[in-house]
Amino acid sequence: MTQQIQWQKPVCQLDSDGIYLHQTMADLDVYTKDGGYIIPGGCIDAEPPETREGQAAKWNGSGWDYLPDLRGQTAYRTDSGEAVLIDRIGALSDGLTLEPRPGEAHEWRNGAWAENAERAAGIKVQALATAKAAKLDEINSAAQAFVKQSAELDKVPEFEVATWPLQAAEAQAWYANPEAETPVLAAIAGARGLDLDKLRAAALRKANAYTALSAHIAGQRQALVDKLDKAKTLKAVEAVSVSYALPG
Repeated sequence: MTQQIQWQKPVCQLDSDGIYLHQTMADLDVYTKDGGYIIPGGCIDAEPPETREGQAAKWNGSGWDYLPDLRGQTAYRTDSGEAVLIDRIGALSDGLTLEPRPGEAHEWRNGAWAENAERAAGIKVQALATAKAAKLDEINSAAQAFVKQSAELDKVPEFEVATWPLQAAEAQAWYANPEAETPVLAAIAGARGLDLDKLRAAALRKANAYTALSAHIAGQRQALVDKLDKAKTLKAVEAVSVSYALPG
């Protein structure tokens, strides 16, 4: 009876460190008489290792050793809490843990994360200061934007807005003394072809209205700042609701 020729046989493919990867096929060496096979590079002619959860098999020259395989998992540095992706086979090296750092105030102590009370207090103080600074910026920015919108400053070019204090001062001086010189208002009235006294009166009303608006919003802003100063917790800071309203 003719024996059937086995043209290929399975062998074990290893990586450069001797770690088992998978099975591949070795071809029969037709130029030998002893039925040998051409073993591909990096392969061994052995039975494949057992499949073990969380472990990798390494060839030791005569059999398989099983090592921890944490590849693809995330570890954390015990000195900083920094995340590190594990890409090597073997036990977790010193200075690493699979437990994430719970927070910035925690430190590695006796094999576990523990909160440092002093550091936690410092972080809490800093967080409160940062939140207060952000809220103060919100209060101030909202006040400025409200006044700008209410006074329609966005409809007037900057160079003209820059003359408002002069116009207001001249209008106030004219109100106190009808004989007072008002050169800026006189120039504007002449360019527009308006009666000077009517323009002075209009400038006075506008200046008084702007002053009243600014004072009212300044009061609201300061009230919000007072509330912010009294806030002792992040929740209290968040509770400071920033909004402004026109007089009356």
